[in-house]
Amino acid sequence: MRQTDLHTAAAQLRDAFDELQIAWREVNEEWDDQVSRRFCERHLEPIAPVMKKTLDAIGHMSQIHHQIRRDCEE
Repeated sequence: MRQTDLHTAAAQLRDAFDELQIAWREVNEEWDDQVSRRFCERHLEPIAPVMKKTLDAIGHMSQIHHQIRRDCEE
C-alpha cells in the first residue's frame, strides 16, 4: 500500500506560496499602480488566510493519519 506523506505536500504548498509572494514583490517594484493594488487585493491577499487554514488542516489530518497507522499496527 502506498504511504501518504502529508508533510511533504504541506511543505511543497508552503514553498509555492513563498515563491508567489517573492515573485509578487519583484513584480510590484515595477508595477505599482491602482490596477496592481486592486489585483493584489482581489487575488493575492485572499490567499494568505486560506493557506493558513489549509496548512492547519493538513497538520491536523497528518496527526489523525499518524494515530490511525499506530492503532492499526497494534
